[in-house]
Amino acid sequence: GATKEMGRAAIAAVSRARGMELAGAIDTQCIGMDAGELSGMEEALEIPVLNDLTMVLGSIAQTRATGVVVDFSEPSSVYDNVKQVHYPMNLCMSSMGMHPELQMQIQVGNSKPILVVPQ
Repeated sequence: GATKEMGRAAIAAVSRARGMELAGAIDTQCIGMDAGELSGMEEALEIPVLNDLTMVLGSIAQTRATGVVVDFSEPSSVYDNVKQVHYPMNLCMSSMGMHPELQMQIQVGNSKPILVVPQ
């Protein structure tokens, strides 16, 4: 999630990258806290951590033509998260401890571009 080490690093990297913009941060902890402050950034990003993936994806779909969803969630929730990401959004996912069979099932069962980052 957004509040763990990899999530905080992803938030900081996207926020500092030219041509990229953070659109949301999702986790089950620190709900309502600012994603930038949690990531150790000097300034708040005015993007609260939410626990509702559907709401964040809906907001992104309404305001942007394309996007990339970065998922660093637990293996137990990755499959359901993947089903919620719709074209033209792409997905980059990495989950510690994900079984290789689940990785294959996610890649084969989707028509959208998915990058699975191995551990």
